[in-house]
Amino acid sequence: MIQFMLILNHHSMLTTSTSLLKRLANITLVLVYLVILAGAVVRATGSGMGCPDWPKCFGKLIPPTDSLSLPQGYRQLYVEKRKAKNERMSKVLRFFGADDLADKLLKDPSIYTELDFNVTKAWIEYVNRLFGVALGFAQLALVIVAWRFRKEKKNIFLYSFLALLLTIFEGWLGSIVVSTNLLPWTITVHMLLALGIMVFVTSIIVKIKSDEIEKRNSFSPLIKNILLFAAIISLVQIVLGTQVREQIDNIATRIDDRNLWVAQLDHWFPIHQLLAFVVLTMNGYLFLILRKSAIEIKRFANYLIAIIILEMAAGLLLSTFSLPKFIQPVHLMLAVFMFGFQMSLYFRIKRALV
Repeated sequence: MIQFMLILNHHSMLTTSTSLLKRLANITLVLVYLVILAGAVVRATGSGMGCPDWPKCFGKLIPPTDSLSLPQGYRQLYVEKRKAKNERMSKVLRFFGADDLADKLLKDPSIYTELDFNVTKAWIEYVNRLFGVALGFAQLALVIVAWRFRKEKKNIFLYSFLALLLTIFEGWLGSIVVSTNLLPWTITVHMLLALGIMVFVTSIIVKIKSDEIEKRNSFSPLIKNILLFAAIISLVQIVLGTQVREQIDNIATRIDDRNLWVAQLDHWFPIHQLLAFVVLTMNGYLFLILRKSAIEIKRFANYLIAIIILEMAAGLLLSTFSLPKFIQPVHLMLAVFMFGFQMSLYFRIKRALV
């Protein structure tokens, strides 16, 4: 009887922990999307250097509201700090054989251009960092709760721990993005790491819900592989989009008239446009197959095709109306949602095939 009560109590504690784990994983996923959205707004508004130091903003935990509270000679002060940090970073790069990049960090004058204080941009960047901190705490809590399942569900603890490590590295890379004055490759890697965190957390959510996933559908392993390939193509499309965005940033420094920017883009832009139709075709095919599946799978397939159509519409608006700023973060977030739903469908179908 006592043994039965102990087993019952253990089961009850695990059920409670599972419910908490599920809530934490969902909160973490929402925060990942908010971090990406905040980063997209930062990029669209040119607020990346709104705070010239990291993790503080102008040496303060809360950004200043006017230039009178800034340190005296703040421009030169933060340039010198960035130089010191980049010198340390260049030594690391040389150790790994990246001499050209190390030289760029030390000699490129654009890296050490200090912008005037802008309170709006400072607070936009600050909110971006707040979301990042909130994500870090949520993931730490997720790891602590997942530790309880390290024997029953090893992958949940492993993935939550790996997601936390990626978030820590993402935070460090954020400091490099600032110290290098938004060096292009660091921004792209910054985005890819965020997507990696999203994939780990999405996998955790599906694993927690694995008992709820209907397995009455007979999915072909081919569908799973097509979904994975579609997600990879979407990831390539997102990276191409960051390349196009980098070109736009460079063009904007030379040409003030936004109406001329799209015409100045090189071959990456038409490739990006062509690949959009490849993405639509592949996911349209998947939609036709999955729309007869279980309710949850069907719902995700419906959301996915709707997101892709909206994404293409946003891209059309960008190219037709000279890249309006408010559409840029929308375009990026739709691409992120597309990739997220693809990975969610992939993990769900993968679990159904077990």
